[in-house]
Amino acid sequence: MATVEERLAFVEGRVQELSGGYVQLREDIRGLQARVEAMDERLTARMGSLGQRLSARMDALDQKLDRMREELVGRVEAGDAEVRGRIDQVQAELRGRIDQVETQLRGQIDRVQAELGARMDRLQAELNGRIEQAQAELRGQIGAVEDRLSRQMAALDGKLSAWLRWLVGILVVAMAGQIGAWPRQSSASVREGR
Repeated sequence: MATVEERLAFVEGRVQELSGGYVQLREDIRGLQARVEAMDERLTARMGSLGQRLSARMDALDQKLDRMREELVGRVEAGDAEVRGRIDQVQAELRGRIDQVETQLRGQIDRVQAELGARMDRLQAELNGRIEQAQAELRGQIGAVEDRLSRQMAALDGKLSAWLRWLVGILVVAMAGQIGAWPRQSSASVREGR
């Protein structure tokens, strides 16, 4: 078995090895730290330059967008003015055409009304003439019918008068015969006991 001294020597050797390794580790860490700081400075510098470049590009883009926006606004306003002008022109043309068509239609309507009025007057005059002619014919026919009826009534009146006289004569004769026969019948009835 190893003695305490040997063991202590072994541990001391190990501590020296470890402390040498520790020193090396410290140096390595310091080297890494220096490298990290250098990289950090380079990155900061690069980020600063990138930030400046990005800022410059963003400013350029903003300016370009502003120019494009102004250009588009100008184009839209020009287009709007042109469209409004065309609309006004079309409206004026349409109003002119509508007025022209309306004038033509009014002229045609007036001509048709005048023609229809003249035709109506002619037809009314013709109809009045026919009505007067028909009334005259009817008056003539009614007069002829009245004359004929009057003659027929007179003839019928004469016939009826003659027939009534004949009937009255027959009735008078029959009544006289009855009156004359009545006393004979009443005396015969009394005899028979009725």
